Amino acid sequence: MPLEDLPNGFVAPTRGAIRDRFQKDYELRQPGCPTGEGSQAFIDGSVIADTLMPIYADAVSVARGANLADMTRAQLMA
Repeated sequence: MPLEDLPNGFVAPTRGAIRDRFQKDYELRQPGCPTGEGSQAFIDGSVIADTLMPIYADAVSVARGANLADMTRAQLMA
């Protein structure tokens, strides 16, 4: 699907959203475990979020700079 057809462009999750998703998955694997601030799940989720943020930043940068209408066939195939 071309970027122009996306309803809101390319949307990357925030650091907090990534951490919250990790904590939710963590709690599904270990029901009743602590997931609040300062817990191991919170710390691990924060580390995972910090690790993923540069990848999402690069993806957003590429998505904003991609103008598919001006690309040649060779560029699109690469």
